[in-house]
Order: sequence, then C-alpha cells, then structure tokens
Amino acid sequence: MLLLLLSGCDTAPEITNNLPREVATFNAEFSKRLQTKFPEGTPAKTLLDYLKKDGFDLIGGQQRAVHAKISLVCNSVYTVFWTTKPKGENFFSEDIIETIHGYWTLVCL
Repeated sequence: MLLLLLSGCDTAPEITNNLPREVATFNAEFSKRLQTKFPEGTPAKTLLDYLKKDGFDLIGGQQRAVHAKISLVCNSVYTVFWTTKPKGENFFSEDIIETIHGYWTLVCL
C-alpha cells in the first residue's frame, strides 16, 4: 500500500523523463540534460518558454523556476537555476544562457 502511495507522489516534468531516481545521481544527470538542451548562448526566452510549457513556475525577478508536487505523503520539488549575460554590447541585447543547473528534492513520510 505504501508503494502505491509513493508512486503517485512524483509527477515529474518531461525534461526529467528516464533519469535515475536516486537523488545522488539524479541532480548531476538533470544538470547535464539541461546543459545539453540549453547550452551556453541559448536565448533565455527559449529556456523560459520551455520551462513554462513543462509545468515550471517562474520565480519573478530571479533566474529560477520550480516544478513542485506537494501531497500528504511526499513533497517533490524540481528546481532549475540559471545565469544570463547580454548577447551583445548594447542595452537592448537579448539575454543568453551563461550557466544552468537542475536540482531535485524529495521528502516522504
């Protein structure tokens, strides 16, 4: 019965499909997947659009997005952090990805 309850705890975002579910290895693999999909120089808007589509909530004024599933049994939180830099020298240049990392935390009773 506990296994059935735990299996419903985690509704993972699509970008994490087929990643190992051991936290120790998951975070490194999650970061690698993000870095492959959104390498340095990717327009920040491309990342933001993807994260919104994948169910992440953008944290206003910060370069962070969260996908959380909170239940009575488990709290599962996927977080993406990134840094940006201007693409060009002028003030109106679009921002591009400089670094990106992903983290997962899972807490169950």
